[in-house]
Amino acid sequence: MKTVIIQKGILNDLKPLIDKYNKIHMPKLKIDVAVFFIGLINELNSHYRDDEMENNNHFIPLYSNILKNYHSGYNRYFVFLVCAGLLDKDNYGADIAKSNSYKITDTYINDELVSYPITYNKLIEKFNEKGLDKYQQEKIKDCIKKRPQLMTIFNDSLTIDANAAYNEVKHLKDVEPKKHNNAIVLIKEFNNQEWKASIKPYTDNRLHTNLTRSPKVLRKHILVNNENIAGCDIKTSQPYFFCVVLKAIIRKDKELLEKVKATKVLNGNAIEQLFNLEIDKNEVIDFVLSVVDEKTDFYNYFQTKLDIKIDENGQPFRIVSNFKSKDKGKRKRKPNEDFESHTKKFYPTKRDLAKEVVMEIFYSSPMSKMSEAVIFREKYPSIHKIIKCINDNGIKFSQLLTSIEAYILLDVVAKQINDKHPKMPLGSIHDCLVTTRKQQGFLHEEMLRLIEQATTLKVKIDKEQWNN
Repeated sequence: MKTVIIQKGILNDLKPLIDKYNKIHMPKLKIDVAVFFIGLINELNSHYRDDEMENNNHFIPLYSNILKNYHSGYNRYFVFLVCAGLLDKDNYGADIAKSNSYKITDTYINDELVSYPITYNKLIEKFNEKGLDKYQQEKIKDCIKKRPQLMTIFNDSLTIDANAAYNEVKHLKDVEPKKHNNAIVLIKEFNNQEWKASIKPYTDNRLHTNLTRSPKVLRKHILVNNENIAGCDIKTSQPYFFCVVLKAIIRKDKELLEKVKATKVLNGNAIEQLFNLEIDKNEVIDFVLSVVDEKTDFYNYFQTKLDIKIDENGQPFRIVSNFKSKDKGKRKRKPNEDFESHTKKFYPTKRDLAKEVVMEIFYSSPMSKMSEAVIFREKYPSIHKIIKCINDNGIKFSQLLTSIEAYILLDVVAKQINDKHPKMPLGSIHDCLVTTRKQQGFLHEEMLRLIEQATTLKVKIDKEQWNN
């Protein structure tokens, strides 16, 4: 059976609106199709982080070549839903190469969410018994083929305590409606065992599943064979895998780059340039040690190099731009009168602030004008030179790191663990491997051994227990 999540208020308003429309228009609209498209937006919304949303306003891009496979007259439905005030539309322009994007109107954003079973036969036939369309089924098959060691966990033994999960997130309904709605979508998927998975080899090469999309607040209620799940994640994962690359650069060790599959992203010309850069080796070695040394927490170390401001309540904050770098080059939009170009962003700790800064530096232009990025360049000129060289060769630095991480953790370590212990439940949440509480200690030991064996660098692994 195919079910979707929809706002109760929209569902109540939708039928009379469609009845009114159908009295004067042909062909008539089907309520199930309209509900499905609204539910599709709710579902896809749970696939995006806030920083990936269009202008951070929760618009979801919908692609016509996919929509038409659900219904050939999809455009009529979206025109109707926008005119009826149920959806907002963000139009694409000739100078912006993207599809139309939609979101639920603010009128219904805090509405109760309900599950709606689709009964329209012509729409139902687009999905299998688990509610997956042909694209989702193909992606599942691809993931099973490429990473079977991490897909066997998606079976009848993987469940969720739905009632406890609902109670866990209900307080978010009014304060953080997006997080609440995304959690409801995920609870429904786990409860119905609607497993979804995909691999994007040309972006991050990670495995994306219902599990990777699950927030920590829900993981405490996810069970395997009625046991709580637990994780082991690589501490300072992105800096750690950068250090593997740095070690190879210092030693001009192409074999190490090949061993960790960095050569799938770095071409021969880029490697030659990196090996011939004039850099301060002591600076690079000190950077590597600050990441891998057992007695040092890199983010705590890096925060001492930043001029972190503290408010009157002792909470660290930084001034951040409200303009997204991905908007550069697009048409200028007039800001609202109350729009502020910069705001204060608060963090629980200085370490949390430093961690986000490092990720922003890794994921942005090497010449970013962000104040913390300027400090990073001043403190680590050789490290910056290496990052810039990678970027100047048309290679996304973040893609290099996530590709290495995915290969080592998912294709090497997870595979070896699964080969040795095929009955051990094993899943992944990006830089974290997941098993049951009983198996966590063993998983931790194996990861420490196998990652160092694969990268030649010692690694720090944190144990995650989400049901505490």
